[in-house]
This record gives sequence, structure tokens and C-alpha cells, in this order.
Amino acid sequence: MPIDRTHYELWLAQCTTKAPTQPTHWIILMVHPGNDRCIWCHSVNESGHEGGYEMLIEPNKRVDSWSFEHKFFLGVFPTALGAVVSREACKVPPQNCQYWVAYVVMRLGRVGLVSGDLYGWLIGEVRERWGDEGPGDLRY
Repeated sequence: MPIDRTHYELWLAQCTTKAPTQPTHWIILMVHPGNDRCIWCHSVNESGHEGGYEMLIEPNKRVDSWSFEHKFFLGVFPTALGAVVSREACKVPPQNCQYWVAYVVMRLGRVGLVSGDLYGWLIGEVRERWGDEGPGDLRY
């Protein structure tokens, strides 16, 4: 299938855990339909220290990574609006990845890029009830 560079699909990827007690990492994927590469947007804490989170936007990553256990389709939008995802993601404070993804999706719903109902579903799916730093200033 040829790559459709006129649109992005937005996906939530939930990563496989090594142990049942290990937290599930969430990542937002921006994918041109038909491409096997995408942009990963996520909040990570590689330092292991409390509050040591940083937001990463990583291009040229695999759509079907071995680390993904589940993927959920969130929506589709014109490529020209791809910068909106980055802009809104940068407004959410780096924090627990599950809350971070939910808040980015909430912001994307507020600007009409995804269904507003997705935030309610995602916040209900958060299993790591710590590290909630909120969605950032919603006036902007």
C-alpha cells in the first residue's frame, strides 16, 4: 500500500510489561497511513528519580514495535495540522506517561483534532494513580 502523506493517524500504544506489577507505558503515535515508521510522543522518566520526567517527540520509530502490546486508534487529521499535536503536547507538564497521554488527548479534543469523548475513556483507563501534574494551563 502506498504511503498517504496527506494525513496522520493518531494511535495510543500500550507497551508490554516484563512483570504483572510493572507499570504499562503509554505512547502517542502519529502515523502516515501505509507507513511502517511514525513519530512517537511520550513522557518518560529514564533517571528513575521522582519528578525526573521529560517529554520526547521521536521521529522515524516503528509503528509495529515489538514493545507494543495493544494499539488503539484515536483519529485522523490532515498532515498540515501535525504541528498542533506537538504544540499541545508541549503544553502538558512531563509526568506519569498515562496521565500525560490522557491530558494531551484532552487538549487535542479541545482543538478539534480528536473526539472530545476520548479523554473520558483514557482517564478511566489510567492504572498508575500517581504523578498527576495536570493538563497545564488550559487558557492557552
